[in-house]
Amino acid sequence: MSRTRTVFALFLSAMLFGLLLGVFGLLPSAVTFGLLLVGMFTATVALVTKINGVGQYDSASAETGRTPDSQDKKGD
Repeated sequence: MSRTRTVFALFLSAMLFGLLLGVFGLLPSAVTFGLLLVGMFTATVALVTKINGVGQYDSASAETGRTPDSQDKKGD
């Protein structure tokens, strides 16, 4: 798993844990509402970047301009 996905997963886990505490009244309602807004924003950004295909290619393809399918054949 890439570092971005790891940070994203940790962030979502912390946010969900905070919301859970807020639901049981262990956090002020303003903090819970803030976590909910941040969570909705994060989910929207994640969905949009997944739909647009951002980050779906590897760095080797970006550097060479080639995809694995367009590699030159050896032995010709």
